[in-house]
Amino acid sequence: MVCYGGGPGNVSYSNAFTLKEMQNRILDDIVAQLVIPEGADEAALAGLAATVSLSDVHKVIEDVLVPMHKQMNIDLSTVTHH
Repeated sequence: MVCYGGGPGNVSYSNAFTLKEMQNRILDDIVAQLVIPEGADEAALAGLAATVSLSDVHKVIEDVLVPMHKQMNIDLSTVTHH
């Protein structure tokens, strides 16, 4: 999920939308690698989620999203939740 707020972190609606599109592609790629049995219940799906390699996900974040943030001059540390 991407929040937006403009301001000093440059998290404008447009930039948040662009990041959302990339995050959706990344999630689609991760889900495409899972073999989901037909009729899988919530417990089975939770078990599948546990098989996702967090180190692989971290690598994608570092290799794809972080460079996008830098290219777009986005600083998520400025986002606050009140």
